[in-house]
Amino acid sequence: MTNDLSYQVYSPTSVLGIFSNALKLPATINLIYLKGRYSYGGGKAYSNYYFDLLYSEGGSISIAVKMSATLRSKINNGDVYTLRGFIEKKVRNSSIELVFVVDEIVSQDEKQISEEDLQRFDLIRSKLEKGSRDLETFIREKKLKNESIRVANIFGNSAIVQRDFLEGLDVSQNQFEITDFTCNITSSTSILDKIREISLLDFHIVGIVRGGGDQQSFDAFNDVILAEYFIQSDLLTITAIGHTVDETLIDKLADKRFHLPHDYGAGLHNIIDKLSQEKSNSRAILIDEVKKDITKQFTEQVNTLGSQLKKKNEEFVQAQKTYKEQVENQTKSFNTQLKKRNEEVEKLKKDLSQKHTEQVQTLANQLKKKNEEFVESQKTYKEQVENQTKSFNDQLKARNSEVEKLKKDLSEKHTEQVKTIATQLQKKNEEFLESQKTYKEQVENQTKLFNEQLKIRNEEVDKLKKDLSEKHAEQVKTLQEQLTKRNDEFQKFQDSSTKQSQDLQKNFQDQQKQRIEEMENYKKEIATLHDKNIQSAVNEQTAQLSANLSNSAQEIDELKLNLKNKGVNYLYIVLAVVMGLLIGLMINRLF
Repeated sequence: MTNDLSYQVYSPTSVLGIFSNALKLPATINLIYLKGRYSYGGGKAYSNYYFDLLYSEGGSISIAVKMSATLRSKINNGDVYTLRGFIEKKVRNSSIELVFVVDEIVSQDEKQISEEDLQRFDLIRSKLEKGSRDLETFIREKKLKNESIRVANIFGNSAIVQRDFLEGLDVSQNQFEITDFTCNITSSTSILDKIREISLLDFHIVGIVRGGGDQQSFDAFNDVILAEYFIQSDLLTITAIGHTVDETLIDKLADKRFHLPHDYGAGLHNIIDKLSQEKSNSRAILIDEVKKDITKQFTEQVNTLGSQLKKKNEEFVQAQKTYKEQVENQTKSFNTQLKKRNEEVEKLKKDLSQKHTEQVQTLANQLKKKNEEFVESQKTYKEQVENQTKSFNDQLKARNSEVEKLKKDLSEKHTEQVKTIATQLQKKNEEFLESQKTYKEQVENQTKLFNEQLKIRNEEVDKLKKDLSEKHAEQVKTLQEQLTKRNDEFQKFQDSSTKQSQDLQKNFQDQQKQRIEEMENYKKEIATLHDKNIQSAVNEQTAQLSANLSNSAQEIDELKLNLKNKGVNYLYIVLAVVMGLLIGLMINRLF
């Protein structure tokens, strides 16, 4: 049956080619710039090019990167870079893959130190301060004590690397009690829960084992919470997570790190094999025994010297305490005396001040009394003047009345009589003025005299104040001189005490230095004795072997003589050869 419809038929290759050629964008033709976090890929170069990944800074989306070995040597894994290059298309099966081919490294962003980075740094520092436990030493101690070693290995739920670990462990499997635990190896929470579970059990070593994987799946091993518990665990920690490109946080914090599970097993096997070889060496055992004896003697001597040094230190501390108590008592006594002196000075100051105040008060009262007397006399004088003035005015008024009356009565008398009366009146007026002037002079003289007396009193008061002030100043000066003298005595006493303390400290330092020198001499003597004991033990063994060899030689000579006298006896010859071989074997083992 034929079909009249005509249509074009394509092959899958043709379809992919059409779509590949259709994707012509500026980014595939021109150079572009990409910025992101660079992550190493498989770690192998193909035709001098590496194929890695470039992740977005804030996400997990990535693009494949093709970079030459020269440029890649300048890249730090995990840092953020700005790269220049072009997009290359690759057709694979039914997909088109985009690859960014790097032409130039434009810039590198400075790595920001986050709070999590600081926490990781603190954990590493804590681990360095705590120190790492040596795996070989731990296994050696357990084996020398004939104790079992229990190992807990944590694998992924579907891991198949247990076989690699057992292949590396080889014939040493029976030397350990190994238990396998499984969890989600990409989850830090799951790993942490499993380690906590193992910590409650009777295990000595815990190992985290994984067979590798992509870069993102290793984030669980950089978790801060997991790492913090990891270093706080009492178990000896081992990592073998199959990650050779970069080192995770728990790799840095583990007591022992292996790159691969096979290396982990092989490492345990090598330690067991090394211990087996050491045990087979009889000379090492002999030396260990001698060392134990010498070490025991040395320890006893060191303990004795330590006890003596401790006793001397206690004696010095007691002497120092006694001296300190004496200094405190002397200081307390001096402070009491100084306080008493200060109280006496204050009391004397108070008495002088009170006495001075009383004297000033007395003078003030006297001055006040004089002022009151002066005011009273001035008031009396003023009243007298007013009375006399009033009396004079009354007399003058009476005279004027009389004059007016006389003028009126004698208006008709003779002018001479009027003139006589006027003359008499003028004379009376002059007498009154003269008496008034005299009285005024008397008042001025009395006032002047009183002012002079008041001035004299004031001078006497000032002089008395000055005398009291000078006397008070002299007394204060005397007290200050006494206080200065006491302070000088206290300073001399304090200097003397300080000097005694320094001398005592110097004597103690000299004694301590002497003790240290004696300790060093004891150590040297003990070391010399240790070497002599070892040499003596070796010489004793050598002498014994030499004696055995000499006896064997004599026996051989006797055998030769017997053979010479009696003929050849092959049995003796065989015995001599066997004894020689045994002696040679013993000498070989000893040396």
